[in-house]
Amino acid sequence: MKEMFKGLMTQGRKMTIILDSLDQLSDHGAGLQDWIPRKIKKNMKMILSAIPEEKFKVVPTLKKFLPEDAFVTIPPLEDTDISEIISSWLEEDNRDLLTQQKDILEVRLHHLCSCCLLELRYL
Repeated sequence: MKEMFKGLMTQGRKMTIILDSLDQLSDHGAGLQDWIPRKIKKNMKMILSAIPEEKFKVVPTLKKFLPEDAFVTIPPLEDTDISEIISSWLEEDNRDLLTQQKDILEVRLHHLCSCCLLELRYL
């Protein structure tokens, strides 16, 4: 990975690299400092995502070598947001649920922290 990043950074084109779910790495992020670049060129952006729980060790590892202002915490979806998102998806697909089904679905999905996870559950 380290060599891949070096190659990408020398190309000079505008580029955004997105690495999602770093907490799912088999080593829980233990080797991140070996391949995540400390500095990137002005033409590049890098977005990393991970669950910030201590047990995954990803965020604490990243905080050892990235500046504090590099971190943004995204709050979980509100229950009303989840309800509105599900309703709009159902409407878009010309589908509907009984009130009881919607209630059960919302209770089961309220712990999700992102729209991406919600969409995966919907599919």
